[in-house]
Amino acid sequence: MFKGKIVFDFHGVLANMWELKNWWAQALYGVTLPPEYCFSRQIIGAGVLTREQYEDLQYLVYYNPQTREQLRPTPGASEFLKLAKRHGYVAQEVVTSSRDCPNGPADHARASLQAWFPEDPLVVASPNQGPYQSKYERGSGKPKSTVLVPGEQIVFEDDPKNIPDLLTVPGVTVFLLDWPYNRNVDLPEGAIRVYSFMHALGYLSERAAA
Repeated sequence: MFKGKIVFDFHGVLANMWELKNWWAQALYGVTLPPEYCFSRQIIGAGVLTREQYEDLQYLVYYNPQTREQLRPTPGASEFLKLAKRHGYVAQEVVTSSRDCPNGPADHARASLQAWFPEDPLVVASPNQGPYQSKYERGSGKPKSTVLVPGEQIVFEDDPKNIPDLLTVPGVTVFLLDWPYNRNVDLPEGAIRVYSFMHALGYLSERAAA
């Protein structure tokens, strides 16, 4: 039986990131984000928002206390956590590249996880500690791989750009959770596209039985 662990990204896997960004885009600018756009390279690249507008939105997404009220769990996540236990997947944690500081995104993640999954405590780890420096520090942090311990594990991710880094950790298999904004991307060897948490459970059931 599989004896490794499951690691989740928070924003975009356990939490619906597009819905959150769209809420703030509408609140700030009266703009509705197309479902195909979630990352800065998509939203700015397509001219939906300017870079300055996007950075202001991103700051609110990650650091505004009101974010906790707007965050919603991804459909199927709670059921997945319960069913995965039946196949021996009990060591579960969340790794986020978002900054871990008071009232920051990692804190938002902890509060949301406790509210959404009270029976399934998940530990939140981040390689980026301390207070943020500015609204424009994106891209300056350490990658998620720096807090992953080598060993057999499944890592759920939503951004294809992070997959090569995650695959540098020995024993990692990446599940890319499918969204319209990451759909038209070819995945490297070692990564599997899953279309829902229940779809992912099918892979895990087969692996546990092997």
